[in-house]
Amino acid sequence: MRLWTLQNRAFLDSQESSTLTTDWEHTPQNWRDLYRWMCAQWTLRVGGQMASAPVWGWHSCNGQRGSPPTVGTLASLMGDWNFHAASRVVLELDVPDRLALLSSYYRWNRAIDDAMERGLKGIEPKFQNMFDTPLLRDRDDDIQAVIPYVERNWIINVRSLPGGDIDGLNWNIPCSRFPRRQKNAGSR
Repeated sequence: MRLWTLQNRAFLDSQESSTLTTDWEHTPQNWRDLYRWMCAQWTLRVGGQMASAPVWGWHSCNGQRGSPPTVGTLASLMGDWNFHAASRVVLELDVPDRLALLSSYYRWNRAIDDAMERGLKGIEPKFQNMFDTPLLRDRDDDIQAVIPYVERNWIINVRSLPGGDIDGLNWNIPCSRFPRRQKNAGSR
C-alpha cells in the first residue's frame, strides 16, 4: 500500500535500526490520550500491539484515491511552514496492507475537536464511522493511515519540502513533485 508520512529529518537520520519508530515524547502532549485511543483501534482492527507511538500518514488526499499530500496538506499540519519546512521530509512508503489502519481524516478531526472541547480522553462512539467505507465521502477529505513503525526497505522516496515563504508557494503542488533528498540513507 502506498502511503506518505511527514517526519522530522531526525526520524530517518538519528535511528540506526532498520525499523524506525516514533517516541511518545514527540507527540503533542494534549493529544496523547487521543493518539492512544487510535492505537487501541489499531490493535482492535488490525491486531498486535504497538510498541511505540503510531506513525501517521496519508493514503489519499484531496478527495482522490491514491493522491499524495500537497503543500496545503502539509502546511495545515505544521503551522509555521517557514520555521519547520527545512527540518521535515516526506517519506513515500510501500507498506504491507495488513499493517495499515485507514480512516477518514475529516471525521478524525471532528472527533478530536469534540473530545478536546469536552475534555474527553477518548473518542465518542458516534465518530466510529471514521473507519467505515467509503472513507472518502467529501471531495476535500483525506484518508489517513496509522502504522506501528516504518521499515527502511519500505521507503521508496525521501523528499525535501520546498523552501521559501509559504505565501509564495502553490498549495496544490503534490509532494511527488518536491525535490528528492540527496543521499537518502533510508530509501531503496
